[in-house]
Amino acid sequence: MTRAITTLLAVFSFITVYGQTQKKSVLFVHTYFNSDGSIFKTDKKSVFVDKVLDLGFYRKQFYKPYHFPEKFINTKFRNQTIEVWNDSTKPKDIKSNWTYTYYYDNFSRVTLYSYSSCFICGQQAFNIQIYYDKKNRPIRFSIRHSFEKDLPESEKYEFRYDDNGNIVQLKFFNEGRLVEQIDKT
Repeated sequence: MTRAITTLLAVFSFITVYGQTQKKSVLFVHTYFNSDGSIFKTDKKSVFVDKVLDLGFYRKQFYKPYHFPEKFINTKFRNQTIEVWNDSTKPKDIKSNWTYTYYYDNFSRVTLYSYSSCFICGQQAFNIQIYYDKKNRPIRFSIRHSFEKDLPESEKYEFRYDDNGNIVQLKFFNEGRLVEQIDKT
């Protein structure tokens, strides 16, 4: 009986260890730029990674970009605009409630993501125009902190992917100027 329990524990331990994803240490170089384009500062950060390097990873590790839709593609919507109120039980009034609006294209991709603002919490409105590559991955966010679509973008993010779908470079621009760049080494 003891031998059977030992064998069972060994098999369980093997399955448990084998089934876990391997975390590996990945080095990132975070570069900050001066207004003239010269490098102000460079930080190196080693992070243990066990998943694809997506936008959620960069938001968690580097706080960039902070705002973006949870899902970029939703096959339930095509060529539609969907407005979602933060609290559907409260009145539809942006003084006490706020909205997220999703504009879907013919491929069911979110191409414009908007936030109405929040008077209570002091967050300003924004529009994020989202551009995709041929593999339907976001490659650029063009952000306006207003609903005026004719105004120039105030912020921009650009993303570069490797062959495995990991984001390996993130660039952040403010008022047309490169401010930060994060590179996976």
